[in-house]
Amino acid sequence: VLLLDTIYFYQYISVEFNVNYLQMPFWAWGWFFGINAVQNKRLSSWLGLGVCVALGALTKYIAVFMLVPLFAAWWQRKELLAALRSPGLWIAGLTAGLLFTPHLLWMKDNDWITIAYGLSRGASEEKNAWSHLWQPLTFVLAQGGILLPALVTAWICNLKASSKPEEYKGTVGLALGAYVFLATLSLATGMKLVNMWAAPMPLAIGLWLVPRFRIDQNPRILLRAMALLSLVFVVGYCAVYGLGPLLRKKPHRVNYPGKAIAAQVENRWKQEFNTPLPYLIADEWLGGIVNYYGQDRAAVMIRARLKHSTYLTEEQVHKKGAVILWLKSLNQLDGEQRALKDVYPDIPGRFPQLEMGTDLVIPWPRKNSNLAGRYGTAFIPPAHPKLEHP
Repeated sequence: VLLLDTIYFYQYISVEFNVNYLQMPFWAWGWFFGINAVQNKRLSSWLGLGVCVALGALTKYIAVFMLVPLFAAWWQRKELLAALRSPGLWIAGLTAGLLFTPHLLWMKDNDWITIAYGLSRGASEEKNAWSHLWQPLTFVLAQGGILLPALVTAWICNLKASSKPEEYKGTVGLALGAYVFLATLSLATGMKLVNMWAAPMPLAIGLWLVPRFRIDQNPRILLRAMALLSLVFVVGYCAVYGLGPLLRKKPHRVNYPGKAIAAQVENRWKQEFNTPLPYLIADEWLGGIVNYYGQDRAAVMIRARLKHSTYLTEEQVHKKGAVILWLKSLNQLDGEQRALKDVYPDIPGRFPQLEMGTDLVIPWPRKNSNLAGRYGTAFIPPAHPKLEHP
């Protein structure tokens, strides 16, 4: 557990709480249940494994890859054949399938939007043979760098160890199985791997390193390494999140003016029509911001595509109206700005009553250079007459 504190994912970047971190308990408990189920032949553990796989997949689909290290551990422990023959494995699969089925039906009814998004995130811009080598290589180097503090600490501890190393069967598979699998998958397909996907993967690193390098015999070395790395991470955090907003042209997600955007969009709508904002047409990022921070909780037509927003119809938008929102430029003074026709070319034809609005100019937080983002707006008026202002 202490060794995990030397890893970047569980120190510096852990403030960026996201679905990659939400997977962590499901990976850890899934591995525990899987090992325990075979070793002690417990039906409850097989059920626990199925629940962890399903809930992990509902958090992020990549969580199903937790099974790769588990199968590798079974193989190393010479338990793979017993696991495959056990009815418990099929019970675990049935449990996971039943829990995941409602979401599977939702995906089917919503044009498989989450699958398409995941594939787009992993799509490589390079379409040549070199990408098959470059993508896994960059992933392995990045993850090696993230694990380097733990590996160096283990190596130093091993130099001062007084007894022979031990190694528990299956720990190498649990610790490294997911890395090997993803790198192999990328090598075969040219898939681009996002480094943050690996956040739950180092959870078993201590199970391998501690006995293998006898870290337990030299706890002071580990504690000193933790103290040093904690200091490095704190200084790095202060530099990036303290000075970063002053230096970056593009605002970081943790400094994005989400509340200001939501408030101005809703205020513009209410000034024009004196009703709560019912619908918003925007991309996932801006739509999510207005829906989350706004008081009206406007439903979002994602990228103007009804197949991505099956909870509303075009007739509803015609009847109640909507705001169209898009980012024109990161710099309000930039000469190249995206027009509505460049972002949503079919919108004017679908909603001929559309009215162009004035731009929103919203300063980037904590900038000393007066940089501000420029956001385009347009209105689809509701069916009732517009409120007249004196």
